[in-house]
Amino acid sequence: MMEEPRSPRGGTPISFGGCAGFYHAGRSRVAVLICSPWGHEELSMRSSLREFADNLAQAGLPTLRFDYPGTGDSLDPSDRAWRLEDWIAAAHSAAALLLDISRARHLVIVGQGLGVAVAIGVARELEDVAGLALLAGFARGAPYLKQLKVSATMLADAAGLPPADAGDGLALLGFKLPASFIADVKQIDFATLASSPAPSALVVGRPGDRQSATLADHLEKLGAAVTRLDYIDYERLTTNPPIKAMALETFERAASWIEEIRSARDKETNGGAPLAPIGAELPLATERFQETRFRFGPRGLYGAWCEPQGPRRGRVLLFLNCGANPHAGWRRMTVEQARALARRGISSLRIDTSGIGDSPARPDAATKIYSRHQVEEASAAVDWLIERGAREITLVGVCSGAYQAFHTALEDRRVDDLVIVNPAVFVWDDNYEVEEFLKLFSRSNLTYFARLTEADGLRKLLSGRVAVGRLASVVAERVLDKIKGHLAAVVPWFEGPIGRRVHQHFNQLRTRGVHISLVTCENDLSEDELAKHFGGGGTRLRAYANVSWSRIPNADHNLTTDASVEWLTDHLLARATASRGGQTREATEECDAKRPLEGTT
Repeated sequence: MMEEPRSPRGGTPISFGGCAGFYHAGRSRVAVLICSPWGHEELSMRSSLREFADNLAQAGLPTLRFDYPGTGDSLDPSDRAWRLEDWIAAAHSAAALLLDISRARHLVIVGQGLGVAVAIGVARELEDVAGLALLAGFARGAPYLKQLKVSATMLADAAGLPPADAGDGLALLGFKLPASFIADVKQIDFATLASSPAPSALVVGRPGDRQSATLADHLEKLGAAVTRLDYIDYERLTTNPPIKAMALETFERAASWIEEIRSARDKETNGGAPLAPIGAELPLATERFQETRFRFGPRGLYGAWCEPQGPRRGRVLLFLNCGANPHAGWRRMTVEQARALARRGISSLRIDTSGIGDSPARPDAATKIYSRHQVEEASAAVDWLIERGAREITLVGVCSGAYQAFHTALEDRRVDDLVIVNPAVFVWDDNYEVEEFLKLFSRSNLTYFARLTEADGLRKLLSGRVAVGRLASVVAERVLDKIKGHLAAVVPWFEGPIGRRVHQHFNQLRTRGVHISLVTCENDLSEDELAKHFGGGGTRLRAYANVSWSRIPNADHNLTTDASVEWLTDHLLARATASRGGQTREATEECDAKRPLEGTT
């Protein structure tokens, strides 16, 4: 019987050549290298890929997953325009490291989306590849890029954003690929391969996807043993990060296919390899900052500690998850902010709470967000910071991360400073399931009604694709909330029990002297929440001298645009370096500010 793997659930953080990765230990002579997808697809699938790697390791297969240069926690490429070959080179280094630390003799390489190009590219360079699993892949690059560009337009429209202008590159919800990379992908034609990169291939295509079928046909023609599967849970895996149980049916079938290869190869080599020691994880470093990646707390949560190489100043920032998005943040903005701040002397810690990103799930949690355990885990991160000498800590959260930061401050008296961005709620209403809330209250009143009156919105309503009864109740509830918000400014009785709890919480934090920087985007749903509890224009916020309110112009809820991320980065720098007890300073030219803070009350 195989020994239990030594690495923790979620994998052991490792780094190589400026890339961040996670090693999931096992004793098989066959190791698995995962080449992830890119952009929003990777963000949505990260927790599922972590679970997939854990399950492979649990079955005895050593597995490595990693971030390409310029993605996730990996360092950015050099100043030259980076190319597909940079990702393939990183995968080559990852494969060499995996074989070295696992002492395996053969590789199975798994690629998803753009990761298929990386998987095939690196497999062509190696001699020990026993199998290729190619999920949602493509045979030719040019049509695949057209699909990505159509997806970018559709997703931008769904988010209420204008299409991004990326020139000859590609921008998808803030994630970007440079023109040099796009030019490389355009040249791909796997249907002209002269030999198969591996003796066995698993091709998993979305139903009706000719690209995957063409790829499978050609590999079969080249003599590979090809297994074909329909990607039946593709939409569930790639639409958004899951807030409850993950869809892993396709990964389970892929694991069975890999197990067949393992069984045959392990027999050839008389069993498994000895467990090799895993060296200490080295920081990812540049001349201006370094990052240490680690696990902490009794549940082995993931954290990335980013600190300056030079003199340090100001408060330490603790970044919390936005929704179920991993610690890198929407469009990787949390990584960008942490490193920009470290270059200016500010240290920060970004974490994943249970079940999100690179932190293992917990069996006692019904949902990953708006949950009690997130407050406990944020406090565990505060413990870690204080043990390492931090004395002034600012919690930073967007959307559900703002809720988490707010409630952590209520329960943890060591927290005395918050930057909460676009909070959808301050107090959770138990009448809602999290999934229902996200579906029905994901837009502001103004945007919600504007979209509904557009032609497409009316078509959906008239065709029955929108539940009229539920829609009517939501509309009525929103209108009533707005009326109550105005009336409560004069007659507190209209606040209702949740409104009274909101003000109790704000009073509690005011009494303790907890400073709150409240940031919203213009016309965001968070401004409806403010109007609901503090009246139009947030007039009742003036009763709380510890609270400042700023608005980011021309920004969406997730802060997808470069300008909104730059604005918030400047704001965080000003907040971290402000004198204690004073109002947040406006960002200055010294901080590379692009625009001043606005709308402070």
